[in-house]
Amino acid sequence: MVFNKPHILIHDNELASASILTRMLAAEYQVRRAVDANQVLDAARRTDQMPDLILLDVRPPMREGFEICRQLKADAMTQSVPVMLFTQRDNAEDEVRGLQLGAVDCIIRPFNHDVVKARISNQVRLKINNDMLERYANQDSLTNVANRRRFDLALDAEWRRAMRDGNSLSLLMVDVDCFKQYNDRYGHCAGDQCLRRVAGAMTQELTRPGDLLARYGGEEFAVILPGTELDGARLIGGRLCDAIADMNISHPRHDGFRKVTISVGCASTCPRPTSTLTYHHLLQAADKQLYAAKNAGRNCVHAQELTVLIRLAQRDAIHRGIDHGYDTTCSVLSVATG
Repeated sequence: MVFNKPHILIHDNELASASILTRMLAAEYQVRRAVDANQVLDAARRTDQMPDLILLDVRPPMREGFEICRQLKADAMTQSVPVMLFTQRDNAEDEVRGLQLGAVDCIIRPFNHDVVKARISNQVRLKINNDMLERYANQDSLTNVANRRRFDLALDAEWRRAMRDGNSLSLLMVDVDCFKQYNDRYGHCAGDQCLRRVAGAMTQELTRPGDLLARYGGEEFAVILPGTELDGARLIGGRLCDAIADMNISHPRHDGFRKVTISVGCASTCPRPTSTLTYHHLLQAADKQLYAAKNAGRNCVHAQELTVLIRLAQRDAIHRGIDHGYDTTCSVLSVATG
């Protein structure tokens, strides 16, 4: 069995020093060098290859490592990534400052190679163990996809990232059609197996690293699609419908279908810092479209864009006695696909 090496990201102000560290660690780790703060922050936010450890230089005259560390620890998406700092000998003030900002340890220059490797090994091992515990805490035990806790954290983080980067964010709400009838007919053991197969089929259709499939509750699932506009999200929803229908899991129903199908509700928007829209409005809109798909006959996708989200926010504002201005240039899009 082949295991990926742990990933270490280095931001060192001295190219020669970074090269030495890279050679020293290359046998046991994947090592990348970031040339500036933006590269460090971007790499730390990559859900497909988040670093297991970040090494930051805080020595004079370049002191940006402190600010990078502060930003990493202030962001829910990156605060769990351990950070070690390069400091100068006899500079206890820098060590104290770094540890107060959230760094897990400091490497003092000039450093002893064996000591550095041992300190790094300890922190990477702790990170891997913590990741394993976190994965168990965030994974649905039946279907092995993300659970509701993981979904809530991810939706909040992706909403803030989309707002910061000016990107679209889409959400799919998915429900297995007439699942109570399936349980009543075949039993709960067969129902559990059906949910596992449905989750597995949808997982195979979601090929982008940033997409997240979660079990929302019971027979309902949710899919977070970062950087995806409504048309793309609707197409993905259609692919999910087709994938489930193509499994041909027998399920004769009162509505005429003879196999297990799903209904999908889709909502999409581009979060803006000036708007009072929240990810709760996106979730509410996607859920509303799921019910629309159910009412349209099931085994279909219904999708809706920003205008309805704006109306939801306006209604909430009115209930709170708040007056806001909203951009209402986007039109409602409601589409059903068989």
